[in-house]
Amino acid sequence: MRNALRTTLALAVVVSGRIAAASEPEMRLLARKDPSAGIAIDVDPSLVQNDADEKAIRNQVELAMRRCGFKVLAQPYNLSSRTSAIIAVVANGLPLSGGFAGNVELRVRTVETVRGEIVLVEIFTEGIIFTGPSGTAGMQIRDTLARSLDKFSNQYLQARDEVGAKTKGPTPKK
Repeated sequence: MRNALRTTLALAVVVSGRIAAASEPEMRLLARKDPSAGIAIDVDPSLVQNDADEKAIRNQVELAMRRCGFKVLAQPYNLSSRTSAIIAVVANGLPLSGGFAGNVELRVRTVETVRGEIVLVEIFTEGIIFTGPSGTAGMQIRDTLARSLDKFSNQYLQARDEVGAKTKGPTPKK
């Protein structure tokens, strides 16, 4: 059992990585909009059996978005709701003997209309692989997600400050 977890952990460390965040123009595109967000959470049942709680994950994401100044919509997102951000958290898992392996992905998109067509613009994506003993998936997901949310928040707030500084400009002389 220990050898399987060690092997899985070693594989996770080698494979674990993140998908690079979107370039600055996409983050500035989001920063120019009124901050509102719709959130979707999808947690694999095998992780729920290992102590993952969808409601706790949703609360964590909502709190992070509110700290960035977003108004979080109560209902699930849809393309017609005109939110500036669509936040999706997907946690997948695989039971192992004595534990589990999983990954969590944070994806932030915005909706744009281009030549009359609605398109989703990828703003931020990050995925991380993790493993652990039985009953610790909730803690693993929240810790992993916290790092991704912090990274998104820092990039968004920096882009928001840059956009705000450019739009204010110098005060006109009277």
